[in-house]
Amino acid sequence: MRQHKMFRLAHILPGLHLSICLASYVGIFLKLLYLGMMFTYVLIADLPVSLVAYLTGFTYPLFAVLWIMTVGTVWWYGLGRAAEYVIEWIKDSRGDQSGSLFPPDKRS
Repeated sequence: MRQHKMFRLAHILPGLHLSICLASYVGIFLKLLYLGMMFTYVLIADLPVSLVAYLTGFTYPLFAVLWIMTVGTVWWYGLGRAAEYVIEWIKDSRGDQSGSLFPPDKRS
């Protein structure tokens, strides 16, 4: 795999996840409830991981929030790494060295 990528999915996806989590809780503390509603969508997007938060959220809400913020971010890191691996595997199997997953059509 090439290690000189400028934008890596393994860094963008968890960074986006953690940013949305933090923004939603800042919105709750500042009484901007439209920002706080973003956490609902985070819970849906993290569904395999967020099952623990759904099951423990009513009795241990702090644990549920910390679970989503930490384990959910690690989950998105893993998804980003898997996506990078699949993209590189497709590139290598096609023998494409141009760096683009979809090279331009050479029929002229």
